[in-house]
Amino acid sequence: MKLNLIVLVVMAFAVISCNKKTETPQPETVNEEMVDMHTSEIALDWDGTYSGTLPCADCEGIKTELTLNSDKTFELTHEYLGKRDVAVDTLRGNFSWAADGNNIELEGLKPGEASPFYKVEENRIRHLDMEGNPITGPLAENYVLSKK
Repeated sequence: MKLNLIVLVVMAFAVISCNKKTETPQPETVNEEMVDMHTSEIALDWDGTYSGTLPCADCEGIKTELTLNSDKTFELTHEYLGKRDVAVDTLRGNFSWAADGNNIELEGLKPGEASPFYKVEENRIRHLDMEGNPITGPLAENYVLSKK
């Protein structure tokens, strides 16, 4: 009888311990609204002066210098090369970051005159088309301004 009681207690203990739920840590769910923190705005040293010569339809090229300041202001200078009269345009204003944190838009450019969009990359910026898309084709690398 004693043996049956011991077996019964051991079996009861085994059943109880098997039914006990152990809490395993659940993986954290990612909030879909959470923004990827690895953006040009956050990760790169983007403020400074960028220069290069952009392609031109009716001149030898457009010597371009764009200065981005940490207070989100800019100065953009275009010098049209190969023209009889030296044509230099300078524009100052503010810029804003796109929601993705990688592209900027210069404010104050006349609509249809020139694209206000640039993609900020490591030690360079890439001039984008009028819709904010990268320029493709054989001249694509000519739309890059390098950081001084």
